[in-house]
Amino acid sequence: MGNDDYFSLLHVSEEASEAEIKAAFMRAVRKHPPHKDPEKYKKLRQAYECLSSEPDRKAYIKNINSGGEISKLQGQIDRSFVAEEWGSAESQCKRLLVLDPENDSCRNQLALAQWRGGNWSKSFATYKKLNSRDHGVLQYHLNEAQVLTDVIQNSNNLASYWPRAISCCEKAMLIDPVESGPILQLGIIAFFQDDTDKALLQFRKAIHADGEVDFHDFESYHWICRTYAIRGDRSNYQSTVLEVGKILDQETVEFASSLFAQEGSELAELGQLEIAKWFFESANEFVHRFGKSDDRIDQALSELAKVPDNSNGGCGCFWIVLAFMALVSSFS
Repeated sequence: MGNDDYFSLLHVSEEASEAEIKAAFMRAVRKHPPHKDPEKYKKLRQAYECLSSEPDRKAYIKNINSGGEISKLQGQIDRSFVAEEWGSAESQCKRLLVLDPENDSCRNQLALAQWRGGNWSKSFATYKKLNSRDHGVLQYHLNEAQVLTDVIQNSNNLASYWPRAISCCEKAMLIDPVESGPILQLGIIAFFQDDTDKALLQFRKAIHADGEVDFHDFESYHWICRTYAIRGDRSNYQSTVLEVGKILDQETVEFASSLFAQEGSELAELGQLEIAKWFFESANEFVHRFGKSDDRIDQALSELAKVPDNSNGGCGCFWIVLAFMALVSSFS
């Protein structure tokens, strides 16, 4: 195997257990957090999602060990995903499926490539075919729910698809009732349906679902904070940040701070500078708690401090905001 294969990326063997793969992913994310090394993080997340699914892992091993056309096509698909060349990835997936029609992992990648390439109707159809049978893979149902959620909340006329997204989460939960991913996704769906009370309930359930502290817990806390921020509820926001602080450790602090810094940058791009400041302050608090620092977070807070409360304050304010926007784009 080469240095770019999933096992090498996570430094695990083909026989690694699910727990070993998860631990390896968390170690790797600590070294390559999303806001510092986004491309590496994407590769790591893709590797983790593949190897943590037993069917996907078997298919991946089959492909990389075959030495034939399937293996070559799978390599091309993986490279197209890394390069975000979605049209090429879609074409390559279709060619592979001609050779291996039962390759569910490839069909899942086809749906993701279609979604990323803007062909959401094709992605919906591909997931409908994939998830119409009993494959027993939670991640495929969850991926479909995530695709549906992304497309619906960015469109004005697709609200009728919400029940399908919810059904995908429920099917995933039938496969593993204590897996936090589908519960978290139900909360995200409720959030975008403007049912923030239900969203908060689901986010809390996701935190306690499997009884372990993992990256889904920090994602859930991030969404709780986002919900309170949208409500303008600074008190409950700060209480939640304190909860996050209690479960942070050396292995998770960079991941958590990255989530909050990324949220701050996205809010800043939307012009919500005051709330953006909350998230940058939280990210800063997390890293300082362990004697660490992040120059970009420090600089973001410094630039935010220059922006007057009334950000319509003339040409000088305009240039301050412009400089700040250039900075926060580096978190994306």
